[in-house]
Amino acid sequence: MTTEKRRALVTGGAGFIGSTVADAFLAEGHEVTVLDNLASGKREQVPAKARFVEADIRSPEAAACIRDGAFDVVCHLAAKLALSDGMRVLDIGSGWGGLALYLAKTAHVDVTGITLSEEQLKIARERAGAEGLSKAVNFELCDYRNLEGTFDRIVSVGMFGHVGSAHYRSFFQQVNRLLKDDGVAVIHSIGRFDGPAATNPFIAKYIFPGGYIPALSEVVPAVEREGLLATDLEILRLHYAMTLRQWRQRFRASWHTAAEKFGERFCRMWEMYLAGSETAFRYKNLRVSQIHLTRDQNALPLTRDYMFDAERELRASDRQPSASRKKRTSR
Repeated sequence: MTTEKRRALVTGGAGFIGSTVADAFLAEGHEVTVLDNLASGKREQVPAKARFVEADIRSPEAAACIRDGAFDVVCHLAAKLALSDGMRVLDIGSGWGGLALYLAKTAHVDVTGITLSEEQLKIARERAGAEGLSKAVNFELCDYRNLEGTFDRIVSVGMFGHVGSAHYRSFFQQVNRLLKDDGVAVIHSIGRFDGPAATNPFIAKYIFPGGYIPALSEVVPAVEREGLLATDLEILRLHYAMTLRQWRQRFRASWHTAAEKFGERFCRMWEMYLAGSETAFRYKNLRVSQIHLTRDQNALPLTRDYMFDAERELRASDRQPSASRKKRTSR
C-alpha cells in the first residue's frame, strides 16, 4: 500500500531522539524538516535526506516552518471539500480567518465565516482587507443557530468541542438546514477514543469552561437522527501531539514576555495544559477526527482518490495562488 507523502517538522532533531523520529518519518517516504539550534545536538546526527534549519524555536525561521504545518491542515481540508467555481462556503467558527481566506484564494468561491468573538472578527476582517479578499470573504459576528440561507459547502474546525453533547442534535439539524441538497460538510474536531466521559476538571475550570470532547458514539447517532449521511471518516492520531509539543516549546521560549503580560501563575497553568494535552494525545485517549457529511450519497466521487489528487495539486502550487486565482482578489 502506498503511503501519501506528508511533511513533518521535527524540533530538536539534531539529538538522538529527534533524529530517530526523523528517520522514522523518512522511512515512510515523508518530507522531513529538522529544526534545531544545536545547543545540545549535533549537525552530524541529522538524517542526510532531511532538510535542516539551524534556528531557535522562537526565531522567524521556526515560525515559517510551523506555518507550513498549518498549511498542511487547510490544504487537506480544501481537498476534501471538492470546491468548484461559484460555490457558497460556510465556515462555522472561523477564528482568525485563515481557513476562509485560503479557500477564497484557492478556488473561485464565496466564503462566509461566522464567529462569536469580536476580537477574532476584527482581525479576520483586517486580514481580508489586507489580502484584497473583502468581496470574496464575508466575516460576521453570528451564532450558527441564527444563520439563514443555504450553502454548497460547510466546514467547521475546532468549534464542535464547544457545542456540548446536549446540543449535538440541534447542531446537525442546523447543518442539514443550511446545506444544499447536493452539499458537503466537513467537521474537524478533537475527540475521544474511549467513549463518553466527563471533562477534565482542570480544563473545565481554567482552560475551556463549557467545553466537551465527544466520542464518536455520541456524534454519529446525532448525525443519523438529523438525516445526514456520514460518508467519510478520518482519524488523525498523533498529529496533534506533535503540534502541542511545538506550541509548548514556542511558549517556553516566550515565557518572559507572556509572564509580563499575564503573570507567572498563568504561564505555569498554560504550560501544564499544553504538556497534559500532548500526553493525552500521545499516550492516552484523545485524537482528532474529520467527518464528511452529505444529504445525498452521490454528492462526492465514488472513491477517495479525488482528495489525494486535489491535495497533490494544491501542494504542487507551493502555496502560491495562480494568476487565475489572483483575479479573485480584485473582483
